[in-house]
Amino acid sequence: MTPLFFSRTILFFIAALSLISISFTASSQSTSTPPQPLDSIAAIVDNDVILTSELQHRTQLIEAQLKQQNHPAPPTETLRKQVLERLILESIQTQLAAHAGIRVSDNDVNETIQHIAEQNHVSVEQFQKKLALEHLPYADFRQQIYLERLISQVQQRYVSSRIQITDQDVQHFLQSPIAQQSIGTEYHVHHILVPISDTPSHEEIQQAEQLAQNIDQQLRDKKTTFESLALTYSAGHTALEGGDLGWRKAGQLPSVFADTVLHMKVGGISAPIRSASGFHIVRLTEKRGDTEKVVQQTAVQHILIKPTEIRSDTTAKLLMDDLYQQLKKGADFSVLAKTYSEDPGSARNGGDLGWVSPDQMVPEFEQVMNATAVGHISAPFRSHFGWHILKISDRRQQDMSETFRSNQAKNLIFKRKYEDELDAWLKEIRRATFVEIKLPTQENTSAPTP
Repeated sequence: MTPLFFSRTILFFIAALSLISISFTASSQSTSTPPQPLDSIAAIVDNDVILTSELQHRTQLIEAQLKQQNHPAPPTETLRKQVLERLILESIQTQLAAHAGIRVSDNDVNETIQHIAEQNHVSVEQFQKKLALEHLPYADFRQQIYLERLISQVQQRYVSSRIQITDQDVQHFLQSPIAQQSIGTEYHVHHILVPISDTPSHEEIQQAEQLAQNIDQQLRDKKTTFESLALTYSAGHTALEGGDLGWRKAGQLPSVFADTVLHMKVGGISAPIRSASGFHIVRLTEKRGDTEKVVQQTAVQHILIKPTEIRSDTTAKLLMDDLYQQLKKGADFSVLAKTYSEDPGSARNGGDLGWVSPDQMVPEFEQVMNATAVGHISAPFRSHFGWHILKISDRRQQDMSETFRSNQAKNLIFKRKYEDELDAWLKEIRRATFVEIKLPTQENTSAPTP
């Protein structure tokens, strides 16, 4: 008996046992008490199941969010199909996370929620009350944040390793028209994908093209919103967000429609664009511009003391306090850094980190660095690496245009390739995983795990 067969047998056994139990309970109750509905399995995904109640609950949450955002929801069955496909992909990725030992801590979730609350200019407590007013349970919101962080880590682990960027890639990109227009300009784009299969027939291509043209015509006639049509028809991975791809540099846009977006006016909608995955329709929702290239750099040295299994955080702090007192009495910073600092990259150079640019260090480090005057030594402070002391030697305004362009090019190339690789990877793991859809309204499909 294979592990997969054994797992599925247990699931069906539990479901059957539940049915017997509920039937027995219902028959023993008074006729005045209505029987409780039995939760059923919506889909089997390898060693996991998606329950009908889970599908219904997620669908209701998305309907509530759409209502709150004043976006009309598609027909219930269409939305359920979209949501079920999202749940299937989530299940596959959470199983990959478990297999790879990828986890998200409570602190990570708390920090994300804190950041979201700050973006909304409220405290976490006020944000919870706001969710309650919108009938969105905080526990569900927190679970969704956990799930998004976990899946993001899984995607970073598996997709990033598929991307290679060479110096030649950077140079070619910097010489391209997209690079010329991408620096300093960001595009807010919405997207609809009418899909075709990997090996489509001529008839399938014609049907997909006809549907894409029909969607395009509805948008031009303004009979409905872009978001509503994305929810109803799009197979893109942001369909449940109304096709919203968010803010992107030109180089971060999927290559299939990047050139089109660059020549669009705000509010403009493209004609259907053909690719191997189907027909794309994009809307340029907003556009914003410039990024500063001259930055303030700081020449800084540091000493790092790390807590360990045999050295508590308190002990590490006491050692750092002692070093701080020695420095105040005139001890040589470089000598103490070489002797005590536990940052191997800088300790042998007397703690010298060279010229540090904005956003190069963790926030705690950068905050203290910026607040410490030239020629002064900071008091000990804590980051997630351990305890630090800084010495600020100098500051300068530096034109980082070339370095900025090169780093930005690498980042844009990565994000551009990442988007394409992510879609390909999601299709691969979906195709390689055993999936059996149990809902009578859904087409029953399965694919055995290799």
